[in-house]
Amino acid sequence: MMQVIIHSVAVVGLTGDPDRLGLGPGDPLRLQTETDGKIAVLARARPVPFRAFRRPRWVRLGHLGPTATGLVAPILGRGDQPRVRIVNVTSTRLGGPDIRLSVWAHTEPPQPAAPTPRIFSKSRIRERP
Repeated sequence: MMQVIIHSVAVVGLTGDPDRLGLGPGDPLRLQTETDGKIAVLARARPVPFRAFRRPRWVRLGHLGPTATGLVAPILGRGDQPRVRIVNVTSTRLGGPDIRLSVWAHTEPPQPAAPTPRIFSKSRIRERP
């Protein structure tokens, strides 16, 4: 079951303008561990007109702060990909830029499925000697 890890946290060190990327509440984001131990926040770039057949590219927005990194790093270390969504976007015209996101993940690793019992046993009725 997915549970809230972080309700709302600001992205630190914003490198892109949220207005230009076309970001809004509810848009999905990705988290990626960097070599220096920080966790980068990636957003899908808005498609450019007349380039409909290009693959979507992910643009680095910034990174998480130290407290949020401590909460999310164990989840990424397990290999899980948490559900990350934008909660609030403040544009540069309104005193920003500011992007706040929420992180949801499975709190405990999934348990392996129990083996299903056999309903019918191997029968030798149809075997011919």
